[in-house]
Amino acid sequence: MSLALLQTALYMPAEFLLNRLLALDSASSSRLVALEGRTLAVYVSNPRLELYISIRNRKLHLSPVFEGEADARLIGTASDLLRVLVQQTPVSNLAPFKVE
Repeated sequence: MSLALLQTALYMPAEFLLNRLLALDSASSSRLVALEGRTLAVYVSNPRLELYISIRNRKLHLSPVFEGEADARLIGTASDLLRVLVQQTPVSNLAPFKVE
């Protein structure tokens, strides 16, 4: 079994959970429509990991590979990226979090 196939299998439960949570928010559907066809690349430096989050049909799709150019990217360690994720207020500057 290839590493990409194993990662895809591991991402499936997270993708399912995220989409279920988004379905609970009535505003998320219109926000996802605005991002339709876009892809975010997340490069984790420690541990090394690549994750691509694509938006198709008003849902998030997680994948370890992506053919093409991502529309945006985040780069940082797992702990730095998680600190951004758990912020209670919107983040407008990633520099204090050591995230590009």
